[in-house]
Amino acid sequence: MKSYTVLAALLLLTPGGAQACTQQDAMAKGIKLSQIVQAKMAQAPAQGQALMTKLQSIMMANQGQIAIGGTIDWAKVCGQYDALIEQTQ
Repeated sequence: MKSYTVLAALLLLTPGGAQACTQQDAMAKGIKLSQIVQAKMAQAPAQGQALMTKLQSIMMANQGQIAIGGTIDWAKVCGQYDALIEQTQ
């Protein structure tokens, strides 16, 4: 039992390991993406539009999930947002 506790603690301390992404985390990443989109629209409109289209797709999928009474997988949302943020760097 003790080894399981140690393993769980290590996973929680490891970046990206077993750490849950909360709704607040996803919202913070969404705000960051919105700021990136605004900057891209000013600098390179075509790139900004492409990024906005990807972001809107994620948001629409989540709205659809809420509309049918489903739940949101915040870890998945954070992963999608992280991937978009990474693409912009």
